[in-house]
Amino acid sequence: MKNLMFLWMLMLTFLLCGVVPQWEFYSQPVDVMQTFYDFMPGGYNCLPLQVTPSGESYCVFHARETLNSQRFVYCAYIQSNGQVSSVERLSTSDQWEGYPNVALDPVSSDPIAAWHTTTPIYDGQSVFGSYGLYHLNEPMNWQTPFEVISPLTPTPHPNDEFIWPNVQIGPSPVAGKRRCYIFASNKTPSPMGGHPSENVMIAWMDFDEDDMASGFVPQWSYTTIPLMDEWHVMSHTVRPMFTPVVGQDGLVALVGHVRHNYTIYENTLLGAFINNNYGEGPFDFIPQDASFVPTVAFPDATFDSWFIPSLCHHNNALLAENRILWPGAMYLKDLLGYYYPYMGFPKLFYYDLDTESFGFIDLYHQGVDPADDQVMTPWDLDEDGEVDPDYQTTMPFGWPNFYTDEDDMYFTNSFHIARDVSGQKLAIVWQDAAKARQAELGDSTLVQWLESPEIAIVASADGGASWSDPIFLNALETPELDGMIPAYIYPAQQIEDLGDGHGKLHLMFLDDEEYGMGITQPGNPEAMLKYCSLDINFADLVTADPAIEVPQVAMSNYPNPFNPSTEIRFNLTANDADDAKIEIFNTRGQKVKQLEADLSFRPGGSQGNTSFSVNWDGTDFNNQPVSSGVYLYRLTVSGKPLAQQKMILLK
Repeated sequence: MKNLMFLWMLMLTFLLCGVVPQWEFYSQPVDVMQTFYDFMPGGYNCLPLQVTPSGESYCVFHARETLNSQRFVYCAYIQSNGQVSSVERLSTSDQWEGYPNVALDPVSSDPIAAWHTTTPIYDGQSVFGSYGLYHLNEPMNWQTPFEVISPLTPTPHPNDEFIWPNVQIGPSPVAGKRRCYIFASNKTPSPMGGHPSENVMIAWMDFDEDDMASGFVPQWSYTTIPLMDEWHVMSHTVRPMFTPVVGQDGLVALVGHVRHNYTIYENTLLGAFINNNYGEGPFDFIPQDASFVPTVAFPDATFDSWFIPSLCHHNNALLAENRILWPGAMYLKDLLGYYYPYMGFPKLFYYDLDTESFGFIDLYHQGVDPADDQVMTPWDLDEDGEVDPDYQTTMPFGWPNFYTDEDDMYFTNSFHIARDVSGQKLAIVWQDAAKARQAELGDSTLVQWLESPEIAIVASADGGASWSDPIFLNALETPELDGMIPAYIYPAQQIEDLGDGHGKLHLMFLDDEEYGMGITQPGNPEAMLKYCSLDINFADLVTADPAIEVPQVAMSNYPNPFNPSTEIRFNLTANDADDAKIEIFNTRGQKVKQLEADLSFRPGGSQGNTSFSVNWDGTDFNNQPVSSGVYLYRLTVSGKPLAQQKMILLK
């Protein structure tokens, strides 16, 4: 009985550990432009980086060329080899501009960008746009900017001011055309609550590549969502933290969470606004009820506590497998409204269009079953319903934020998701400063991390059903980032297919000159905008069914259990051995390692077979030691499985 319990604990230990996929820089970080504005260079709920089918990148951003200059909007065009081809302003205005983003026409790859700018003649701000002529081999021939939304555009309430644009492109009800949507959020404070409620205005226009080539000036139609307009003026402050997504068959949606300035948890929930008529007509609101945030028994809390979506309103959304996906975080919060800033953990939220239901997946840390819609509770990592006896030393510390100041967490959170054409390869990127914050709190073992935030990237090869452990990029452990302070990380929405299960993830980020941000902290606002790309082996994450029936040939490993290495032995014909591979999986079915070279001959074998062996040193694809636990090892020849066995790594 003791042996069975021991083996179960070994398996459980491994279940708490995922796999980090093999990766390398495809193109190393290069300078794009120096700026003296070190805060959020792109838009809030959108992506300022897009990739053409040929692998070139459009990167739009705001920057200040000197400490005393205006903030203007720029575009960089980056070649497929990662070299910056050109950087140009998108307008000739002398007014303050900002928060740009860009989308590509799926037919012509022509870029459409939007941003907002001050307009003194209106005594307010306007949303402007422009488009380029990629399909005419003039990638940086941006057309004269046009006004999309101005203070003169009719609005639901007096003094509404819609800025912070988000560009989306989808199909159009007009034959042969596409529809461009620009979503803008209301910056005017609610008359009752004093904070912007950020109800949205949606502008749309239909176009094709002939329109672009002719230099047309788009004509826009407008709509708002009545319920969001009502939230803006209701007696209590409501802040809808929503991000838009456009799909096929006329789907236009906004998904996210509703933040109420109450202390009672029931007033924070997920929601989706759904329209299936190309943005025209009503939007149906589908809310998630309060059961989404059940009470959790945090042993250090004085009052009842809940994990709720919070501090995760800078994100984007996309469609995959008929689900709308958007990344964010859940933080522990108690009945009095106090939240525990060191207990924020990244999640993938989703809305299933078929079942009209919501759910979430634990990303980091994951717990035993990340996709069970039960939040990972850090004081109960084995999920047995009991507080772990040593929780105060084993409880993970969560700080999915660029900066370590609690007061700035509202401004410095950032979560973004990318996908490939198939929707199977996905990546989520966020900023993480858990080690830096623990160092600030006095952990002497992490003192070197005091001003070293990290880029965190998790990957999925099955449409988001399961996720890897994070790839962490930082100045201390990643030579390519030596001396940098990476901040405000944006992926391109498109993961480029490199073949053989590999995908190219394009990234844009700020290398800050001084840790912090000039808009809230005194200091140096200088930074360098950077571009780079990663080659990620998504094939590492393709899951295998542990219960698969595999024809058995003679195969074993010795020693078993083992530490730190074991010899795997098997019999094959000499010809078959040339195509033999040993694949090693964890109990989630995720591939940990593949061994295919240096097969050693051993005397023996029978019936025309030859005995071979190969050693596994207990490391993963990145040559990092794996945790104790149960592993499966499988012998394949020319992709056909011939044998599978279990082994135990015991440390």
